[in-house]
Amino acid sequence: MALRRFVLNEHLDVVFEADGNTCIYFDDSPFLLCKHLALTLPGDFPGDSMDEIVRDAPVQALTEVDRHPQIASAKEIFWGHCSNLQAWVEHGYDTRLLDSRLAFPILKALVRVGDKKARRVLQVEAE
Repeated sequence: MALRRFVLNEHLDVVFEADGNTCIYFDDSPFLLCKHLALTLPGDFPGDSMDEIVRDAPVQALTEVDRHPQIASAKEIFWGHCSNLQAWVEHGYDTRLLDSRLAFPILKALVRVGDKKARRVLQVEAE
């Protein structure tokens, strides 16, 4: 059961579920469970992509919902994922804005339903 649903586009929603987890839904079906969220990074933290930031960030800057719930509430983590994914959608699925373990499965699913923008992004990334 969803406690909150944040609509990103016609295929994607972020759902805060009754068990306190945040899940990305694709066409009304659970697709990916969100477990990691970058919470605080210094303004001068080097990195051109979220993959670099996640790889190089100090451990205290990242949280895993299941292991460190005291850092942020489950609802705050839900809104953080909503914000990150909304920015990703608004910036044309810019793969630098999300961890590739999240961005690419979503892009591939969007391509399967005919999203032309997602197809272009995947083609550029493949070059």
